[in-house]
Amino acid sequence: MIEVGPLEAGDRTAWERLARGYRAFYRDWIPDEAYEAYWQRLRQGTELHGLGARIDGRLIGIAHYFFHPTFWSGPACYLQDLFVDEAVRGRGAARALIERVAQAAREHGATRYYWHTQEDNTRARALYDQVARFNGFIRYQYPLLRVAPLLSGDGPDPGDEQLDAEPVVEPGVAVGHRRGALDQVRVAGGGQHRELDLAPPVPLGTFLV
Repeated sequence: MIEVGPLEAGDRTAWERLARGYRAFYRDWIPDEAYEAYWQRLRQGTELHGLGARIDGRLIGIAHYFFHPTFWSGPACYLQDLFVDEAVRGRGAARALIERVAQAAREHGATRYYWHTQEDNTRARALYDQVARFNGFIRYQYPLLRVAPLLSGDGPDPGDEQLDAEPVVEPGVAVGHRRGALDQVRVAGGGQHRELDLAPPVPLGTFLV
């Protein structure tokens, strides 16, 4: 049975293992010490929020989300990251995490709950099409952080990251997916918008994997 709840102090090691798996999937490099910094921000729970999915007490999935204001309506909930251990995918962990974030969004008074994914991420979209709806928006990203060319003139060092940093909110996280990324939901990668109004309850279908 899948249980979903807040991340706890004892989840630190398991959380980093999943977070590293998520970052590796997207080929996004961050310094080792950054994981501790992000973990501390999650534990504070003031701007960034995290949930964990467990089987028999073992952490096997994570979801990161945050709230931000909108111009024409109430606050929105943005699902930044969603990742489930590949060994246990297909057992409903991703759907359970999505539903639990939706619950948190309603409790927060959010009127919109959304995330991003790539158009060709068919495995993940098989789930998303059952729990949400695609409204046709396409996401563009303008690069704000620029790296000065190297002296050799070869351009940015491959080790530099965030050349297309998210400008939306200070937490710098959003939801995106890539090909074959079932049980992943994040917004810091190219993709498309999904928005789900929370005024009525969200009709959830069966998790098919």
